[in-house]
Amino acid sequence: MSNNTLSIGISTAGRPNAIQLCLKTIDRVVKYPHEIVILDNTPDINSHVSYGVAKTVLRPEEQIGPGESRKRIAEIVDTDLLLFLDDDTLPRKDTVSKLVSEIGPDCKMSSGVWTVEGVLEDRRECGRIFRWGFRNGKRTLFDIPVYPDPIQQCGFERWEADAGLPTLLVHTDLFNSVTFDTRYDWYFEWLDFFLQTHQREEKVQVRLDAPFEHAAISYTSPTIKSEQERDRDQQRFLDKWEVELCRDATLESRGWGQSRSLDRRAAQIYASGGLIKLAKKAKKKLDKLN
Repeated sequence: MSNNTLSIGISTAGRPNAIQLCLKTIDRVVKYPHEIVILDNTPDINSHVSYGVAKTVLRPEEQIGPGESRKRIAEIVDTDLLLFLDDDTLPRKDTVSKLVSEIGPDCKMSSGVWTVEGVLEDRRECGRIFRWGFRNGKRTLFDIPVYPDPIQQCGFERWEADAGLPTLLVHTDLFNSVTFDTRYDWYFEWLDFFLQTHQREEKVQVRLDAPFEHAAISYTSPTIKSEQERDRDQQRFLDKWEVELCRDATLESRGWGQSRSLDRRAAQIYASGGLIKLAKKAKKKLDKLN
């Protein structure tokens, strides 16, 4: 087992039940030695919320976005490794140890998969592939999701991605060269972060056998994320990187070469999100016939 020291950094906002469940789950299932850092972005924090054995609790004077939250957590830890969690993502037995085991001289990031009530979220990507292109003379980023089911059907236990999920384990040396951009209030702090690591040729090892339970827990107070427009954050990303963005681009053939032809084609369609496209085409044909 690795001798790396570990912090678990948890962002929470407006979900006291979620943070308490998250801490209880960590205490029960995470056997790898660790310390806990919490950033609670809840307005008017109630004094009765218990943070258990958390080493550090950050309480911003005013609400801040997720990019700023993750940046502050990264700046406060002094351990070798940092696992990012949100209050609704709960590790399972051996999840953390498996992610830690991936970290080494050639790997500074590892990520798992998400489940709901113990069942794999098959429409939740387990990683993304970035590719550059040009369209109408402008640089374009192809942001390609890869889903877990076809990879598992092909027998993969892990795979190497350009981007993982927000339940990400990072060697903190990486923060000497990349950081979270504070301009984002939605999802794009992660896309921005992974694009930075991609430019430095850093990969994410995705463990398909390292699940996090994605719990459905309601907010008790509004958050910056809930009040933000996703399109506005996307435009901030496009302006910063001076690119066009091709989201959910088609994955033609990557990693399916060992399967039978029909299975391979099905995996390609599944991985590219093409089932919806096929359904729409079929509906159009039926509408014409009728």
